[in-house]
Amino acid sequence: MSDQNMLAAPVFESPRQIREFCEHVRKVMRPAYLHLALSADELEAVLRDHPVIGPNRMGMDARVRARLVAGHMRRAAEGLAVCSVEMPRTFTSYRKHFLEPLEQDQGRPRRKFNVEDQ
Repeated sequence: MSDQNMLAAPVFESPRQIREFCEHVRKVMRPAYLHLALSADELEAVLRDHPVIGPNRMGMDARVRARLVAGHMRRAAEGLAVCSVEMPRTFTSYRKHFLEPLEQDQGRPRRKFNVEDQ
């Protein structure tokens, strides 16, 4: 990776900044997911032909081991896929639970509270 700081420190001072952060994380995680998923397939293909010491059951032993090793990378890729899906949901949930009630509440008349009345 050429960019060491792909995710800068988040600043959450406005709805726009929350939305932009969620979009940025998704844009970073989506290609990372694809890269890991393809790399896992390549790793498994390479390890299938790797010589194995011990009982060799017609090459099945190396295939099983290759699948086990590549499985860890696949699970890491699945985690990035979940991250890229959940980021838009984060902003949608923020809108639902914070912005919409605020917009609905702005039209209501409020009772005045007089602090100086003692």
